[in-house]
Amino acid sequence: MNVNSAIHAVALQLAQTEAWVERTAEPLAAANKKYERIQIRMADLDRQRADLIARRQRGEQHPDDAANMTLIDADREGLAALLEEASAAVAAARKLHEDAKRAVDVARHQLQRTENEGVEESLIEHASKLDELLLATVKQLDEVRKRLGGGRPTWSPSNAIMNEFNRLRLQRGVM
Repeated sequence: MNVNSAIHAVALQLAQTEAWVERTAEPLAAANKKYERIQIRMADLDRQRADLIARRQRGEQHPDDAANMTLIDADREGLAALLEEASAAVAAARKLHEDAKRAVDVARHQLQRTENEGVEESLIEHASKLDELLLATVKQLDEVRKRLGGGRPTWSPSNAIMNEFNRLRLQRGVM
């Protein structure tokens, strides 16, 4: 597979994982919204219960207080079970969303790596051409110097380029 095809394939994978993140965001938002609605309803029941108890403590008692308290407690018990289910749904949706976001991070990293590999491949090809050209140029300089009667070369590579060549040779274990 050539570099452009590899980049295209990885970019397509990135686009697919980004779409996956978008698809997982809506169910997560819906699960969070449901959880929050249940929490709000439970808080309302807690407020109703506290109000009823406070009213009774002030001496204001109604004949249906016991029935209302039982209804509040039953509603709260039912909501507690629903809240537990909603919490599990939020956790599952969050995990899926986080998995999708991690997949995007991996795909972005892979795309950057594939692009860098393509750049490296191009630079190696370019450096190889320059290597051939520099070698041919140095040989021509030597031939011209010989025709001029020999003596010291009029050109040599800079210390900077020689240091870089030596560093590269050492890194590749060539020296």
